[in-house]
Amino acid sequence: GLLEPVGSGLGLMTNVGLTANFPYVGEVRTPRTHRWSVGVQRELPGSFLVEGTYVGSYSEHIPVNTELDPVPAQYFSTSPVRDDATNNFLTSQVANPFAGLLPGTNINGGTVARSQLLRAYPQFTSITALETIGVSDYTSFQGRLERRMVNGFTVQAAYTWSTTMVETGYLNNFDSELERVIGPFDRTHVFTTSGIAELPFGRGRHWGSGWSGITEGLLGGWQVSYLFKAQSGAPLGFGNFLFASGATVDDVPLSSGRDENRWFNVDAFNRVNAQQLVSNVRTQPSRFDEVRGPGYAVLDLGFLKNVNLGSRMRAQFRAEVYNALNRANLAGPNTTPTNSAFGTITAQNGLPRQLQLAARLSF
Repeated sequence: GLLEPVGSGLGLMTNVGLTANFPYVGEVRTPRTHRWSVGVQRELPGSFLVEGTYVGSYSEHIPVNTELDPVPAQYFSTSPVRDDATNNFLTSQVANPFAGLLPGTNINGGTVARSQLLRAYPQFTSITALETIGVSDYTSFQGRLERRMVNGFTVQAAYTWSTTMVETGYLNNFDSELERVIGPFDRTHVFTTSGIAELPFGRGRHWGSGWSGITEGLLGGWQVSYLFKAQSGAPLGFGNFLFASGATVDDVPLSSGRDENRWFNVDAFNRVNAQQLVSNVRTQPSRFDEVRGPGYAVLDLGFLKNVNLGSRMRAQFRAEVYNALNRANLAGPNTTPTNSAFGTITAQNGLPRQLQLAARLSF
């Protein structure tokens, strides 16, 4: 057959085609996470509680997509700039020993790119499998302030400063070691606060304790709640790019003048299409901790009114406003250096202000 055994655990291949995908290769292990934390709490005057905690975790046996049939590393260029000689060597057309043997594929013709024949199994353009070898780790400081419900008011506030690192992919298909890089879901700073306040108007409250009838029904018994969240942006990656002459990753972020039309310093990149890296060993990481997309902030408000309609009936009216300030949270910028929209943002992250009304009758 055209496919020789690749290794134990692969099973049998009965259908020869352009690509082959194996669910898992090697020992299959169940993903698991180890967590640990240590913290201190302190009660403060005024019914406040303050807490500080170190939280860490380590996840292992994460599935990783592995290329089993890459073009070997020795055929790729290690030049810091585009190497057209290497690229021409790999892409040049040569006689195809599989001509006519692989109908329905793009490697059935009389000639084929030389790179295809350099693979261990040249009759496949790709052979992939999952390996449970990935890991990730998370470290954080988490602070919390809470005021218990006293005199009709409660509030909570929390802040997290964290880092998530992952090893769940290869920088180059032929690499033997996983890339350790900042996680795609890493958000360095996250702040949330929420609270509920009973307005001091109506029966049993500071003002209007003697209200009844229509006055109590319209003005008394209201509660107001809020939820506010703000967080850092996601780390950005730019593919197998090339910096402009003399530039480094420190030149990419903009210290001022940043907006949706120029989110980072596009001049730090080589944007000439004919000079982009092709068939070069990739050395730049897939994501940068130093370069991030827009942050996110949203305020939600809620208004609640309870009305007693007798000994066994009660009505509740709610008005909820999501993104009450109608803040335009921005999506990530274009990160393709040769694209004319490079560095610009053309979409929003989240929805504009929304109002929701609800009523409930309990009996």
